[in-house]
Amino acid sequence: MTYTREQLEAMSNLDLNTAAYSVTDYQLPHEYPSTSNKGANWMQYMATDRDASCYLDYLCSLTVGEEAEFWEDDHIVAMLRATPRERTIAAILTWQGGAEGE
Repeated sequence: MTYTREQLEAMSNLDLNTAAYSVTDYQLPHEYPSTSNKGANWMQYMATDRDASCYLDYLCSLTVGEEAEFWEDDHIVAMLRATPRERTIAAILTWQGGAEGE
């Protein structure tokens, strides 16, 4: 199943975790829920390995509220402060639409 940003944002943590397992073909370690720091770090690592530019675009859009052609300092700060949930959503979107996933 392909999820939209709106669908992912509306999901409970449990549903978001299920979506993360699904889109990554169950590569997320079960001891790392996707909305925990460890799980979000793993999702972020895998997403940036897949398509770093795509991941950063999604993360910027989630944290700043808009895509940016050029990142200002406040965009970078917002991405550094992203919650595990925001990082997981950006990773799921990347897995669905990144360069290798198209």
